[in-house]
Amino acid sequence: MASTLLWPSLPMEIRLMILELLPQEHRALASYASVCNEWAEFIEKKNFGRLKLGASSLNNLEHMVSRQRSLVRHIWLNIELRPYTCRSCQWMESESWMSSNNTIISRAISKLFTILSTWNPAGDGLALELSAQSPSDTEHYFKNFYFGTDDEDKDILFDPKNHLQEFIHDPKHGWVDGQQVAAPCHVSLRRLYEEVRLTSREELPVLHVVTKLVLRRQFRRRLNIRALRLLLDKLPRLECIVYEPWQVWGRMQQRYYDKEYKTMIDAHLPKGLKRLSIFEDYNDDFITVLQGTIDQTDPIRIAEPTVGAAFAYRSLDLQQLSVSFMVDAWHFFQARQPLWTWGQLQSLVLTSRLLTQAEDRWKVSNLLEDAGAAALQMPKLHTMALWNGGKGQACAFIYRRDFGKTSIVWRGTWEMNLEPRVIRAWERVVSTLEYTTSYSLRVESQPLCPGIIGSHGDAIHQLDLPIGVVDPTSLWQIRREGLTGWGRSGP
Repeated sequence: MASTLLWPSLPMEIRLMILELLPQEHRALASYASVCNEWAEFIEKKNFGRLKLGASSLNNLEHMVSRQRSLVRHIWLNIELRPYTCRSCQWMESESWMSSNNTIISRAISKLFTILSTWNPAGDGLALELSAQSPSDTEHYFKNFYFGTDDEDKDILFDPKNHLQEFIHDPKHGWVDGQQVAAPCHVSLRRLYEEVRLTSREELPVLHVVTKLVLRRQFRRRLNIRALRLLLDKLPRLECIVYEPWQVWGRMQQRYYDKEYKTMIDAHLPKGLKRLSIFEDYNDDFITVLQGTIDQTDPIRIAEPTVGAAFAYRSLDLQQLSVSFMVDAWHFFQARQPLWTWGQLQSLVLTSRLLTQAEDRWKVSNLLEDAGAAALQMPKLHTMALWNGGKGQACAFIYRRDFGKTSIVWRGTWEMNLEPRVIRAWERVVSTLEYTTSYSLRVESQPLCPGIIGSHGDAIHQLDLPIGVVDPTSLWQIRREGLTGWGRSGP
């Protein structure tokens, strides 16, 4: 009884600290709900704030949240596809197998959309996340890959010393003492990254409750771009999109997708969109495996200029834009028109293939000078980052304006002395700021050691890029997967 009376007498900050220390797993949390009403309310918000659902759970969704709809902030639909055995792990999916998986995905999405169409918008709206994988995907060659299964969904700090070497030994699939020593064949890769389509004959309903769409890199099967456009058309109230597709394999296929991406940007992004983050993931080892096949892919992604131009125009109404590897910053800035104003843009992050040690420094300076000229047309800009990175190399040019301080920083594994014309371009940006007398431009250079950059994930981490370049869990996955792939030496 004394402990019950003591709780309300504690300061609110102390009570919140205690509640945050409770176990985060739903089953463990539930046992604390009987302590008092305040604990029950806190735990209910935790349990219902983020729901991860399989297709089979959808039948009970309405009953499960009938009273707690207003507490739901994020629904992750994680769809389980058909399992397969070693007899087929080295073969591409047959037409009938692909059709079956497409049907599973289509029915699950259609059912969820039908349910959510009855929900009324409330507060900041609902985040909708989609993913799909077979339970067999991690049982053969790709044991170190992350797909979004339940046992992966944990908040674990990244530790390079804590990886899979103690747990995996499967020589048949190229794994010896935790290290993948042999590459899978290219058709095994194709199976894992097959294109999926929405095949339902029933038209999807429009959802007004969803304000954020999330498709992370762990959704490895490539959602057909026309299916993505259909989803976007049915989500008119989207304010935020997080999209992490994998690089398309094959030059002809890449050209087709770039054309479709441009159409999506031009005509299918919702008018009320404020924040857009696109991270096109890739794996250097995949490209090596695909050399000499019909899926032969350029070692370095060659961006299509019209896609960069489309993003430049569409970003005129955005608050935040981050696009990695799908576009080149040079194309973005070359599309700029003198009368354009990015009136709401606060943060801009782009990659460029010009940002490499082998590139002509004059071209790099041209890019950075053009970026400064564009920033003059972005009155609310507080962050711009232009970067590039991969195994053994990384660099970033970062402009920040924060609490009366402005800076440009070159951070990288190779030296780049910023030319006076580049510095002058960014001094002009500073001179246009309100209360300009309190601003002065700080210019810095910060070297990085190439030896600590094992992947583009390590590059993002070491460059200290702005939040929103890639989902934090996705970044953790990229760095972990890079430790044990067949292109790496043993621990």
